[in-house]
Amino acid sequence: MKFLLSTLLLSSVFAVVGCDSGSSSSVVVDKDAQAIADYEAAQAQSQKEIEEAEKAAKKPAN
Repeated sequence: MKFLLSTLLLSSVFAVVGCDSGSSSSVVVDKDAQAIADYEAAQAQSQKEIEEAEKAAKKPAN
């Protein structure tokens, strides 16, 4: 019984401490958001180049 009550009390403390609504819930800052956008743009460009290469490979050589 003592173990159960200790566990419940400890869980309650962690829940209250972990649920601080005063801070921002986003971990991404502006620099990170720009880096993510740059990465996604590079991935899109890479995918486009792959698709163009596949199309070129399917065309018969003259």
